[in-house]
Amino acid sequence: MRKCLFCGEALPDAEEDTVFCEDCLRGFRKLCRDVCPNCGAMERNCRCVPKKLRGKVGFSVHLFAYHEDFSRRIVYSMKLQNLPFLRRFLAKELSELILEATSGNLLGYTVSFVPRKPRSIRVYGFDQAEELARFSAEYLHLPFDRIFGHSRFSKLQKRLNMKERGENADNSFFLRGDFVRRTDRLLIFDDVLTTGSTLSALVMLAKAAGFYEVSVVCLANTKRI
Repeated sequence: MRKCLFCGEALPDAEEDTVFCEDCLRGFRKLCRDVCPNCGAMERNCRCVPKKLRGKVGFSVHLFAYHEDFSRRIVYSMKLQNLPFLRRFLAKELSELILEATSGNLLGYTVSFVPRKPRSIRVYGFDQAEELARFSAEYLHLPFDRIFGHSRFSKLQKRLNMKERGENADNSFFLRGDFVRRTDRLLIFDDVLTTGSTLSALVMLAKAAGFYEVSVVCLANTKRI
């Protein structure tokens, strides 16, 4: 029987893609409507990015700030548990943000993602950013491509300071040898936006590959502006 992801309440009549009970769904909606302390907009309307991404991206969207138990539990569940129904739900929510940010003009976009470290894929059996990107591409009827590769010898970003994150990101990612650019715009999906080091490195790679506009789509923003 499907249970609410957050509180564990049994949901005997839940549809296949149900994630939360009604109370927790309201909590999720509130999380997305919380006010950004930097710009004053609701989180789902906030376009704040770290310094490393300013002036480099067409736009940036995220669903909520990564700062409380509810938001952390959602992110951890998505990253550590193989729950396709959760990633589909979040991909649909992100797709709506993309439509709002582009005013529905999706002409010329390809969807890609920040690849997970190979060792983590072996441990958990999936790449959460790839699945978010794939599901969103389906919702938006956009082409999906695996554009970037991740070095097996890179360090985990969460264990590094800001300077080390930048250096590690620059050395961790590369353009896949089989990649052929077919559009001029790119949407890069990631789970959490922290310092912007990883996405900045991939934006530079994407522009070197010929994309003239690159935008980023994240589940959560840590608000380290």
